[in-house]
Amino acid sequence: MKKYIVTLFVVLLASETIYAQLLGSLEIDPLKISVSATPDSLIIKALKGSPVIIRQSFQVKNKKTGKIYGRSGRKDFGHNYSIGVNTESGLVLTNDALKPWQFDDAYKKVEQEYEPVISLTEIRNVDSDNRTKFTQTPLKISRQQIENVWFANEEDIQPNSMEIDLESGQKNGCLIWFIAKRGTEINDTTPIVIQSVSKTIEVIEGSDIEIDSPSNIDHVIGGFYVCPVYLGGGHVTYKLVGIAVKDGDNKWKLLTPFVGFSYNKPSVSEVEQPKEDANSEKTSEEAVQEDQQDIELTPIDEGKKKKGKKSKK
Repeated sequence: MKKYIVTLFVVLLASETIYAQLLGSLEIDPLKISVSATPDSLIIKALKGSPVIIRQSFQVKNKKTGKIYGRSGRKDFGHNYSIGVNTESGLVLTNDALKPWQFDDAYKKVEQEYEPVISLTEIRNVDSDNRTKFTQTPLKISRQQIENVWFANEEDIQPNSMEIDLESGQKNGCLIWFIAKRGTEINDTTPIVIQSVSKTIEVIEGSDIEIDSPSNIDHVIGGFYVCPVYLGGGHVTYKLVGIAVKDGDNKWKLLTPFVGFSYNKPSVSEVEQPKEDANSEKTSEEAVQEDQQDIELTPIDEGKKKKGKKSKK
């Protein structure tokens, strides 16, 4: 019986050693393990803390009077969440961060009389223990690579930030999605589910790729595509190939704008207010007023006046 136990122990030990060697070999990509078998912490560690969640809030300004409004008693009229990626060339982000109103149904009802104004930008690192907090971080845009993809905050580049893949051709990598429960207000401790999906793509300069949303039930914050680069000795790193952008309700496409990209560090300037599309569809004044009936605008300075009166009493 003792001999049997010792033999079994040796077999188990040998199996564990072989498994560890396989994971450390050049042919195993840890992100290709099934989602259920891959802890979030492993994915985050492999990505070197590059992904961040951007919460961008905006208010609206009356085009005639210049007065600023929030909505339904809040300081902001609306806000949106998106994913950014810290890279060696700066924070890569999409129009979701610069134009949080573009998919906001409430704003569409008032856009003829009010223009959007960015009021607050907050960034939260993706942490497996959900201990990191949103920090107020103004975006400083350095350059635009192509439509919908921007670089920002070059002065905050970390030494181990993700590299960018500049080559075209076939990529055998992973789509990394960041998801929260639908209807959840994402705060400092909201659990973020990370899904990795193995996917082979063909990267051609100036092209984008249609991709399936990982969920039609939950709130998909965003995602990006990475490709492993094996360094030898069992070490692997990941390069950013593309970033996912919204293409309508529950529709996404993968932009791959970095082919042939040559980075020349420009002078950094504060982000400018994106210009409204001059060709946007106009509606009649009556239709606009009808659309606005269920929108409760909150003057931003109204709260200050009330507080002032109360303090005098």
